[in-house]
Amino acid sequence: MKIRWIDTSCFEIETDEKEIIVTDPYIDECENHPISSDEINAMDYILISHTHFDHITQLDKYYQLYKPKILCSRTSSIELLKTFDLSGQCMFGMDHLENLDFGNTSFTRISAKHSIPSRKERHLVRESEVKFELPDGLDEKYLKLNISGYTDFSNFYIETKNNTRILFWGGGLTIEQINQAKQFRPDIILMQIPSNPNSEIIKLIQLIGASWVIPHHHDTYLKTKNVDKMMEELKKEIETNCPSTQFINLQSGKWYQFNKTIIKE
Repeated sequence: MKIRWIDTSCFEIETDEKEIIVTDPYIDECENHPISSDEINAMDYILISHTHFDHITQLDKYYQLYKPKILCSRTSSIELLKTFDLSGQCMFGMDHLENLDFGNTSFTRISAKHSIPSRKERHLVRESEVKFELPDGLDEKYLKLNISGYTDFSNFYIETKNNTRILFWGGGLTIEQINQAKQFRPDIILMQIPSNPNSEIIKLIQLIGASWVIPHHHDTYLKTKNVDKMMEELKKEIETNCPSTQFINLQSGKWYQFNKTIIKE
């Protein structure tokens, strides 16, 4: 299996069966994108965690080009169909813990909320009052997706035909969400960092185990935080508290081969 992190929560995953999975396609509008959206030239599945603009801006483009299966929550599927010219035949709105097995690859959706424990003040703010600024050039229709983006969130457990298991996890690690994950045993966790406290990340890893933890969404904080230092501190904590787990900070835009070892191409 090959994985490359592009930016924010966008990964491109190529399975051993040569199926292409793309998560949260947001590329050209991201300040830190290492490649253009044109450099992904095939895909079979798109996984959408939620409907904020920084997770969906290439969704319509990729649908028009490749007609992939689009997996998300039922609520998100309705909102996306209202906003973009997509086909309902390509949209797979999933319930909590619903599993879809497409033969070579199966997906289980884990329902969550876009809650970040370290931002407790968010619980006191009406969604209509949350400031949400769009990058230049983005249509106002993305603002209409705000509320569903905050209230409706999906994590995904991916299992391939050769039994490689990936947990794609974003949003917050609240206690109920950690407990929802305990039934899964991934080889690889694609984990949103650094909004989640290190202690909660450690708790999740200890509960479900994994050979590798790969961070994402940390590039959002490059202008405001010392991200390299945060990644190093987390790496040390994981090595101390989870000795069988390796923390791998992928270089954006580069392919990595995952088997029993990791090889960067």
